[in-house]
Amino acid sequence: AAANYKDTKGPNSADYGQVLSMIGTVLGTMGLYSEAVERYEEAVEVKRKAFGDCHIEVANTLRNIAVCRGQTGDTEDAAQDLKQAHAIYTKVGATSENAQQVAAL
Repeated sequence: AAANYKDTKGPNSADYGQVLSMIGTVLGTMGLYSEAVERYEEAVEVKRKAFGDCHIEVANTLRNIAVCRGQTGDTEDAAQDLKQAHAIYTKVGATSENAQQVAAL
């Protein structure tokens, strides 16, 4: 499915970034955290190209990366991802549940 979106929508489209995020979510739900991080990292790159560096979609994906990294014991990188997500949430004035969770950490 991801390859199809990449071919039809383009490698830097928001739709492709969302598909990569959804794959990351499925992998994380299955307990495949390292694989989920890889998909989320791809998604962040695509979303940054599609939306810019300071967008809630980028922050949400960084948060998801942090959660998966935390599950693998990579707490240092998880903390850095959370800091980046928090900075974006703060800058855009986000009040979503994700933003509130990150702010509380």
